[in-house]
Amino acid sequence: MACVVLGWSYGFIATGAPAATVVGIAGMIFELAGLIGAFINVSSSNRRRRSDKWRENDSRLPNPLESKTAPARGSDKIDG
Repeated sequence: MACVVLGWSYGFIATGAPAATVVGIAGMIFELAGLIGAFINVSSSNRRRRSDKWRENDSRLPNPLESKTAPARGSDKIDG
């Protein structure tokens, strides 16, 4: 669809008529802005998805502080 709109816009500009040129330039600006917005949206969603995967992987790892503070097996026995 974007290629069709850009083609029509180029066709309007190529005719040379002042009103058609304005319409063609406006069509190109709006279409290119839409394409740029779509690429930015996709790249930011990919970045968010990768960040969520990192958080998910980090939550699966054991907490190193918990393993150091946990009592050793058999340490609750009283010598005596």
